[in-house]
Amino acid sequence: MIIYLIGFMGSGKSYLAKELAELTHSSFVDLDQVIIAHEGVSISSIFENHGEQYFRNLESDLLRSITQDVYKRELIKGQTEQSMTMYTFVACGGGTPCFNENMDWMNEHGLTVWVNPSSEVLVERLEKEKSQRPLIAALDLEGLKQFIQVKLNEREAYYSKAKVTIHNTHIPVEEIFKSIIHA
Repeated sequence: MIIYLIGFMGSGKSYLAKELAELTHSSFVDLDQVIIAHEGVSISSIFENHGEQYFRNLESDLLRSITQDVYKRELIKGQTEQSMTMYTFVACGGGTPCFNENMDWMNEHGLTVWVNPSSEVLVERLEKEKSQRPLIAALDLEGLKQFIQVKLNEREAYYSKAKVTIHNTHIPVEEIFKSIIHA
């Protein structure tokens, strides 16, 4: 089963996907890292040199490629390990669900989980990471709060299509896993 973690930047998608993969002895894929490895440059460089449309198309193509690779791997394993339950946790970029019908596609090919901490938690986390995030690096605290609110409002229609929503990421990962699987 493929479990796609979606949500705003700083929501903890990558961290949570890694923790869930460790808990379940499963695989973890960070879509942003796949894009960086594929292109050999940072995401901000891709945006600067090729534009957002190129990036979004690449992101969609690689998302679909990852899924196909997982299905192929599971089909091969399934022939000899019938009883083994295997998960693949995919941490998506914050905008991934909002382009090229990616959200509908993920819902058709796996389980989508919206990692949705409060705006206050996002502000707290992103304030500490501003220098590593080109989109928000130059924003002061008020600008950051406004940016988060505007982007969340734009993306909520996509994020809310997720099959599971996790609001509290401060609970034990075992509890988060149970809420995902039993949704």
